[in-house]
Amino acid sequence: LVSTPVQWLVAAVAIGELRMRHVRERDAALRGLELARVREQETTAAYNRLTAIKDDLETRIAGQLRSAITMYQAARSLEKMDTSEVLLGVMEVVRVVMNPEKFSLYLFRDNVLEVSIGEGWAAEDSLSGVFTADSPLFQEVIARRRIVCAANAVDERILADQGVLAGPLADRETGQVIGMLKIEQIGFFGLHFSNVQTFSVLCDWIADAYVNARRFESAQSDAFVEPATRLLSYAFYKRQEPY
Repeated sequence: LVSTPVQWLVAAVAIGELRMRHVRERDAALRGLELARVREQETTAAYNRLTAIKDDLETRIAGQLRSAITMYQAARSLEKMDTSEVLLGVMEVVRVVMNPEKFSLYLFRDNVLEVSIGEGWAAEDSLSGVFTADSPLFQEVIARRRIVCAANAVDERILADQGVLAGPLADRETGQVIGMLKIEQIGFFGLHFSNVQTFSVLCDWIADAYVNARRFESAQSDAFVEPATRLLSYAFYKRQEPY
């Protein structure tokens, strides 16, 4: 009477333990499978991200190479001995270096800044073509020789919706003011600290090219012989008149 229930109990416990062992092994296998699937998804996502980064780097390298070539070609346009040709070269250089949507170059004449180049300007734009000496932008850029950037709240009020960047064009040797370079519109990611520094260097670069061209024109106007025609120049006859 006792042995039979005891055998049933022992058999039930043994079979139950074997069944629970199978269940635990199955659950562990399922967890391992799910973990493997998660790792596979993470590995696939990481591989896709790495592929995207690689493609982006390849695109950037190719773009930088094209930009370097284009910048070199644009820089050659500033190597002119005529001020009008230098101003035409400025448009290409600014377009390549800064990639703005709208920009302008002002020249300093009779104590006012007058626009000489207005790239991308539209008829509906309320952009000023002249800045007098009493304007805040004139005071900051010309009088204080400072780069004005709309990222600064104070500078934004000074610009007064006339642009996002403005910098002086001045002869670094004599300090004589030539004009102002101003960017009215640029992409959101184009206005950062590195580009502001690039803009400052670009202002010096343009000023040096313009000053050299103006000095050459001044020296050429005083020469006795015209370089193009190899004939006596007008300056020679003007000096002979008193004699």
